[in-house]
Amino acid sequence: MKNVIVFQEFVHHTDGRHDWRKDELFNYFRAQIDNSLYWGWDKKDIVVCTNYDFEYKGIKPVRLKKISINATSNKQYAMYELFSEGIIKDNMWLHDFDDWQINKFDFPEFDGDIGLAKYCDCVGDCDCVRWNCGSIFTKPTAIDIWELFYNFVEANKDDEKFISEGNDEIYIDTLHVNYPEVRNRISKINSEYNVGVSAFDDRYRVANKPIKVIAFKPNIQNDLDTFMNGKNGFNVQLVDKRLMGLFKDNNIV
Repeated sequence: MKNVIVFQEFVHHTDGRHDWRKDELFNYFRAQIDNSLYWGWDKKDIVVCTNYDFEYKGIKPVRLKKISINATSNKQYAMYELFSEGIIKDNMWLHDFDDWQINKFDFPEFDGDIGLAKYCDCVGDCDCVRWNCGSIFTKPTAIDIWELFYNFVEANKDDEKFISEGNDEIYIDTLHVNYPEVRNRISKINSEYNVGVSAFDDRYRVANKPIKVIAFKPNIQNDLDTFMNGKNGFNVQLVDKRLMGLFKDNNIV
């Protein structure tokens, strides 16, 4: 299994979100690498995809050619290119640069080719039934799905409304609904692989314990309160002293 992080938002920044400085981004990259090494990942299995010059502890970036004008879609563009170019031939865990591993895990078992958690298990018309793309597990056999995703976004890249109001999770939902041949190849996995600050209580409630992955930005006080200071509906603290020390060592907090 490869541990993959992609961040190329600064190339085509169109959605008005935080414009990350290079030093901020590199602090997160270094913290991710330090944390991954702690959990036993081999350096050759840690893959950082960015178009900045970056190197840390012998890990150099993979520069990708396919870059989406929609910032959030770059993870999916990366999976398509990494598989189609033969850069990665193994199962892949691709996650946001603010998704943090807090327990050891193997590639999860699931039917089909792609494993994703959801924001919560509610029913009805609510956002939390949406697939969560912060932490994605994918097999190489999903290459045609990522190609479909790539072609779908590329075909709509000149539609300003589509690009400004959409994101990768909406696009995955759209493909899941409209392509029956894709639907049974995307499996829901437990929230233990992605408990984030949004809808925290719902995601923590349904997650198998111990939690494997948490998603938050330590430099945002509300996020830190939720995960470090236990200010959540369960009064649980998911960031230990080691991880907090890692954040401090890398100038994130």
